[in-house]
Amino acid sequence: MATPAEGGAAVQYRSYRRRWVVLFVIVVTQVTNGAAWLSFSPVANYAAHYYGTSIDNINWQMTQFMIVQLIVTPFIMWAVDHWSFRWVVVIGAVLNGVGMAIKGLSTWDLVTPADLRFTITMVGSVLAAIAQPFTLVIPTRYSQAWHPQSERTVSTTLSSLANPIGCMLGISVTPLYVKSSADVPLINTVWAIPAIVAALTAVLGVTMSHPPTPPSPSAAERRAPEPLLRTLRALCASRPLVILSICFGPAIGAMNGVATLLGQMLCTTGYSTGFVGVCGALLFGCGIPGAILLGLIATKTGRAVETAKVSYSLTAVFLIMFCQAARYPDLEWLVGLSIGLVGLVGVGTYPLVIELGVEATYPIDQTYSNSLIFIPGSLVGAALVVLGTVMGRPVSEAARQYEVCSVDGAAGAVEPLDYTNYYMLMTSLLSVSVIAFTLLFDTPYHRTARDQADGTRSETVSVAPADATASLDDRGTEQAPAV
Repeated sequence: MATPAEGGAAVQYRSYRRRWVVLFVIVVTQVTNGAAWLSFSPVANYAAHYYGTSIDNINWQMTQFMIVQLIVTPFIMWAVDHWSFRWVVVIGAVLNGVGMAIKGLSTWDLVTPADLRFTITMVGSVLAAIAQPFTLVIPTRYSQAWHPQSERTVSTTLSSLANPIGCMLGISVTPLYVKSSADVPLINTVWAIPAIVAALTAVLGVTMSHPPTPPSPSAAERRAPEPLLRTLRALCASRPLVILSICFGPAIGAMNGVATLLGQMLCTTGYSTGFVGVCGALLFGCGIPGAILLGLIATKTGRAVETAKVSYSLTAVFLIMFCQAARYPDLEWLVGLSIGLVGLVGVGTYPLVIELGVEATYPIDQTYSNSLIFIPGSLVGAALVVLGTVMGRPVSEAARQYEVCSVDGAAGAVEPLDYTNYYMLMTSLLSVSVIAFTLLFDTPYHRTARDQADGTRSETVSVAPADATASLDDRGTEQAPAV
């Protein structure tokens, strides 16, 4: 598209096909990472039996993703601003590929002794957890740099929902091929292959941080990196972002907590691993059309804040419905319906919320607002997973007739627990957050206003990747960041 510059010359804005290669790397890396994170959730009893360890250790294998993210994300915030965007994507994809490969090798009898399997699996999981924030916090940064305004909502939705899609596949696909403890090695091998493909594609195909010609006026406004502490002070002074982070963090945490403990919560009341997989697919799968629908409503009406408030309020209602239904056996239809609705409006709200964070803090780099929304969610999620086991009470003898948690009475079987107190804590926390968000949150649309200032004279032109030669050295690739 073209707009008049200060000297009267027209400024051209273009989009490049190479943006889809970058999107492929981000999406596949996050899909495989999310799958690896939660693939043990529906078959935690089989995994504990296979590794010869306790169910608490299997939970820690999943929980450590959230804990490592809390540690690594502040560094990623600095790295994205001070390194090139390209190297953040490449490092994240390679770390994920290496971690997933190690997890795959950990269950090969010819490579790893049986008594070291779980230790090596944890090493691979930690590497994958370190990799996750590299691509998890950059969806809006990627969309801003590579896509015109007309595509940003779609690209942000695809890249930000890639991890939930991976979680969905990890939970739903795993029970299809893991029917016993002996099938557990397939979990790690299946997800290692696409992760390695994404890592290789990142190294060979992601050769620049941004296109030579920006796709929009706001993308053209590149700024010099600011000191981290100064930027954080500016963000903390943003009332809309602070409210967004505090109020939406419990929603992310509740989704993470439910997804991590889903198999253990439902096996207590007699629901099979297959049905747990269906519930996981509904939780994250319904989030995809939900995000598209909410994005369209927000775009068409111009009322993103109001759309987020309504969808978040419905999330609390449907989560309460799910927690009540999960306490009783033989209610598959209600459990499935309620968790699907939680995904539709809960997971579906996430891309809209991170876009609101960008609007509230523009022109500060988008990675910072994404991270400050994401960090409270990881903190709450890790706490809820730990509290889930701590707050669980032994079930009565009458209720034990329904449980399907045991694995032939072997060590590593899940102990059936009554999660009523845990459900009350989670739903109460979310309800308070929804009320606070609805009453307190509002924000001006700073980035949209900047783009609309030139929007009436805009026209996007798509060019081939061969034209993309800016920001390259003599070999056509960016130099590695100086550390």
